[in-house]
Amino acid sequence: MKYTEFEAKVKEVNSTWWVDNVDGFIIVTNSDGNSIVCVSKSIKHGLDTNYHERSSIKESDADKLAQLAYELAATPLEEREEPKKYYYRLPYIARGTSYLNFDTGEGLYYSTKKQMLGIQTQFTREEYAKIAKEHDIPDGYHIEEEV
Repeated sequence: MKYTEFEAKVKEVNSTWWVDNVDGFIIVTNSDGNSIVCVSKSIKHGLDTNYHERSSIKESDADKLAQLAYELAATPLEEREEPKKYYYRLPYIARGTSYLNFDTGEGLYYSTKKQMLGIQTQFTREEYAKIAKEHDIPDGYHIEEEV
């Protein structure tokens, strides 16, 4: 499970809970700011719960949260992060409109780096490599900028 997926699923259980990244831990806190569960970002299966706060939660929500926390804690550390994304732009052209854009209907073109519905401007390295191969873009043609 990815950290972003964990956060989204926790919000589905209770939209008033917060998911924070603090000092190497993912911590779920209630609306009062008290921690309910904590998952380590550096130790697989590193998981801790706050019994007192857990006892004040509806049982079905507590069960769902415990399952989600264990699923995250059981996920290998290297599989929890989303892959990094990058912008790809043309060199020697003003940055405002030199970013690679991909529209499934229109294909490739250059414009701003703002992502909109149906237009992709942020790519993983794997996505870019696939597009570059399909459209015969030579190596080193674009400058890569981390999102």
